Amino acid sequence: MSAATAAGVTLLDLGRVRAVAVLGAADNHIDLAAAETIAEALAGTAHRLKHLVLTHTGLRSREAHRLLDTAPRATTATRFVLGRGVAASVKRRLDALSAHVPAPTVPADVAAVRSVHRTAHEERPVH
Repeated sequence: MSAATAAGVTLLDLGRVRAVAVLGAADNHIDLAAAETIAEALAGTAHRLKHLVLTHTGLRSREAHRLLDTAPRATTATRFVLGRGVAASVKRRLDALSAHVPAPTVPADVAAVRSVHRTAHEERPVH
């Protein structure tokens, strides 16, 4: 996390990559220690990381509380995208802290790239 914030990353998705199953790899996993490290890195210094996606990482309410504990003292607000295992009340409280952070935009050159996965589904003949 420190490397991402130091490098000026603005959006970081630590969630599941669709190719995980094909590659036989495991999903990323955010445990309590990792959540504490993320929380401290985001609260410890100014950064450009506006959006952090933590869906499909095993993050639960217990870990999300670490983010919530430090988010109010962060000099830079971060919008968190959390999965099903996190209580709605924790999500609402984190959302309130980053309500002023605009939704991420996709640059035109990135939007122009067609996904191989999506294209394969679009071009499949219907029988």
